Amino acid sequence: MAKEYQFNWRPQIPEILLKGDVFDRYDDETATLDVGCPVRFEEYGFYIVWEPKGKDAGVLDLLQVWEARGSGTIKDLRIVFDLEQRGAKDTVEERTVWITYSQDLVNVNSLYLVAKTAQIAQEWRQAINGVVHNYKLGHACPTTCLTKHWRYLCLATNERGKIPLKNIIKTFSSGKPEKMVQKCLNDLGLAGDKEREELDANLFTFEKFLRLYHKICPRTDVQELFVKLSGQKEYLTREKLIHFLNEEQRDPRLNEILFPAFDHERVQQLITKYETDESYIAQGKMSGDGFLRFLMSDENSPVFLARTNLHQDMDQPLCHYYINSSHNTYLIGRQYGGKSSTEIYRQVLIAGCRCIELDCWDGTGENKGEPIITHGKAMCTDVFFKDVLYQIRDTAFARSDFPVILSFENHCSKSNQLKMAKYCMEIFGDLLLGKPLDDFALEPGVPLPSPNRLKKKILIKNKRLRPDVEKQQLEQFLREGKLDEDDEIGETPEVVGEDALPSHQDQRAHPEQDPNSQTPPLSGKKFYM
Repeated sequence: MAKEYQFNWRPQIPEILLKGDVFDRYDDETATLDVGCPVRFEEYGFYIVWEPKGKDAGVLDLLQVWEARGSGTIKDLRIVFDLEQRGAKDTVEERTVWITYSQDLVNVNSLYLVAKTAQIAQEWRQAINGVVHNYKLGHACPTTCLTKHWRYLCLATNERGKIPLKNIIKTFSSGKPEKMVQKCLNDLGLAGDKEREELDANLFTFEKFLRLYHKICPRTDVQELFVKLSGQKEYLTREKLIHFLNEEQRDPRLNEILFPAFDHERVQQLITKYETDESYIAQGKMSGDGFLRFLMSDENSPVFLARTNLHQDMDQPLCHYYINSSHNTYLIGRQYGGKSSTEIYRQVLIAGCRCIELDCWDGTGENKGEPIITHGKAMCTDVFFKDVLYQIRDTAFARSDFPVILSFENHCSKSNQLKMAKYCMEIFGDLLLGKPLDDFALEPGVPLPSPNRLKKKILIKNKRLRPDVEKQQLEQFLREGKLDEDDEIGETPEVVGEDALPSHQDQRAHPEQDPNSQTPPLSGKKFYM
């Protein structure tokens, strides 16, 4: 961009994490226990590093970490017993930092760090949750990404603190012969100890890593562009660089006041920043290497880096915004014969989702009398409605204070809907928006409250009764804590349990989504309450 913008992607890592501590580390995926293992965060904020005695160092990408939980039980009881014998007065659960991580929302792994005391565990959980999900790093430039991978190679050392050459070869061997990678290492003096096939981490500087990267993976596309722009010269003049930036690189649709064109002064700043040849800087020239460094920097991000943080006006009515939503949130697989999970609600809320779906049905068999969450008529497993609410309560505002909307697809009988209402009020407490705000009446022509006005509130979107019946039943419920099941003036909501559906009607889970369906669409007004 023409205006200089300092993009600070590095998170502020608390001192307690940088300094590190000694934990008993248990990996749920490999079922291994490392006793007395030093654990720390590296200074760039890329990775969590642990160094077990007599083993290779372990490295976990911080971008893959979802959260550090306050409770969690290790499944292997023998491991738990062993940890209890080593522990202080605090229980294993109190001393555990349960870290969940994965590359996707579904296949979540667990890493358990058991501290010496419950206080240390609590401080680490709080500190970790303060730095995870660094959205800025997800928009980092190619040079920053290369820095991250270089840091990984330097941290993933063997038991002697050296970099295994096989790790470096593996990094570049995809699509490249291993002999070619080995030759490039030899040419740059990075062959290391041939007997043990390892390299001193102090010798493997970022400059040498970049030279190795460009030697193995040359950017021929950038070289061709540079030759075209320079007229086959070894440099770009200031005038040619200005022309390229304004006529070829710049989006002409941008507002020229907010995003002015490049001029001599701004281009000279770029040359000074990315060119290493002092004579070229003095003459206003940029070499091919400087041009490559410029293109791989934050100056050429595909998104406006200034907008990776909150930048919009959040005082407009709620319906004026696109809302990050999830459909069939409870499913972690197929929509037919799939598995439902309460854990997935944690994952999507931590990922930033603000509207989630709960398909509510009457429980059957041993679950009879309890509302459940499942994909009805689709042979999916089910989870208890109540258990889902606990997960929502614990993570609704873990990453954002803006309101969370629960979209109920309500198929429950009247008795179970009463239970649903009680569970929502008891579990959510003050987080639940149980009635319209005083200054935003729920009436036609009155705008909805803004996201700022609804911060830290959980909203329920559901089908409504007739206004007069709704008012009467709500007053009775608030007054007596119950409803009269046999009250003749009561009204069953328009979306009810499966028993209320005549056998001749469409029994699919979502018939309303089929444009060829003969079943009339469900009527009724949706609302945010």
